[in-house]
Amino acid sequence: MTAIPDAAVATAADRLLPARIEGFARRNEARLLILLLGFGFVARLAWLFLNTGERLRAHRSEMWHVAYNWSQTGVMADAYGAGSGITSHVGPINVVIAGIIYRVLGIDTPAAEFALSVVAASVAIALFWFLYKVAQELGVATAPRLFALAILAVVPLHFYLEIVDFRIREGALAAMLAAAMLWRLLVMDRNGRPSWRTISGFALLAAFAFLINPGVALGGYAGLGFVILRHIPWKAWPGTAAILLAAFLAVNGAWIVRNYQVYDRFMPSRGNFWLEVSTANYAAAVDARDQRATFVARLRHMHPFFSEQAYARYSAYPNDVAYFDALGAETRAWIAGDPKGFATLTARHLKDLWFPPPWLYRLYSEKQPTAGDRAKQAWAWGFSTLALLGLAAGLFTQPRRTLFVVLSLLPTVMLYSLVQPTLRYRYLLVGVSTYLAIAFLWRVFERARPAASPAPALSRTG
Repeated sequence: MTAIPDAAVATAADRLLPARIEGFARRNEARLLILLLGFGFVARLAWLFLNTGERLRAHRSEMWHVAYNWSQTGVMADAYGAGSGITSHVGPINVVIAGIIYRVLGIDTPAAEFALSVVAASVAIALFWFLYKVAQELGVATAPRLFALAILAVVPLHFYLEIVDFRIREGALAAMLAAAMLWRLLVMDRNGRPSWRTISGFALLAAFAFLINPGVALGGYAGLGFVILRHIPWKAWPGTAAILLAAFLAVNGAWIVRNYQVYDRFMPSRGNFWLEVSTANYAAAVDARDQRATFVARLRHMHPFFSEQAYARYSAYPNDVAYFDALGAETRAWIAGDPKGFATLTARHLKDLWFPPPWLYRLYSEKQPTAGDRAKQAWAWGFSTLALLGLAAGLFTQPRRTLFVVLSLLPTVMLYSLVQPTLRYRYLLVGVSTYLAIAFLWRVFERARPAASPAPALSRTG
């Protein structure tokens, strides 16, 4: 008998390890998927009861104020407080859902906030499932898909955002719609020419996404444009365009009419674009030593939700859109006078979106970032780095499929580079970055195993 060196046995085991993990994941995929999604849902709701006094109270924001007012009057108004008037600061969907719940269960009651949390947790779980399907379409193995899902569902890094901040705010819903559209685009691309029914369904989905977050919708439309170029004959393009327009008007028509009646202008989305751009682009920000203090001072100077001074300035205008127009004129004049400063800030915002600075974790607090905040920052930086590496690798290994991911992200990233990113803004990147990062690590893990080579046959004594 020939003895088999321990090193040879270890090498063979190393080669088999990824296959063993993947085999286990495939055999148990359905059960693990249900377990992780179910646990993620229950864990988020259970987390609320660890501090009910704080977590089952209303999260006051512009959207909360509008939801409160809508529940009482049926009018979308008072984003900045009672008497601040009709508003274009927020979209209609989330505030109407919250307003209905407030009408039924009461305003700022534990029952109402818990019901909103159930809705928010459901949206988060749906987001994770759609991302799982996206990764499946991209050819990511079962094991890394489940690992990524486990991180998103179980690790409590974003619980506060997902079921407190996003009870009424649209961050998780926008991310879910982005993932749903990306999944459908990848399926359409795999199946070849889509049917008119498929195009109609996607057109409605994209139109709804536009009502929630225009940047997300533009990513969906860009991906559909790629599908059209690859799979739909040019003679069918007019019909496709007609379907897209009809769907857009069907979903957004009432909102467009409302805005025209209130503001006497065509406004298919929210009106607060220049408010957000103006709070992030100004001379003092270019060379600011304390970026947090500078940004907070800017908010208090011009954002009517954050100070009486800014509210008084806002109140001098006939409505919020007139105020936003004035801010836009000021900001465009500054950009024209200092394009280099604007480019510097845009590059910084782009960096902050992917690699958040410590102060973002304490944006509304005078306290210094804690060790926990810095750990979250390190986590975010690590996953962003791996995700971008995975995206770059995908453009070489499967460029056509990966291009859909790029097109999905690009409009959102470009739009948010014009404003000061916050943690809730960058949540749009968190899920897809997690899957991209874990898929990249899995690829490295597989390739790092010792290369296959002839090994001695295993034999037994006897």
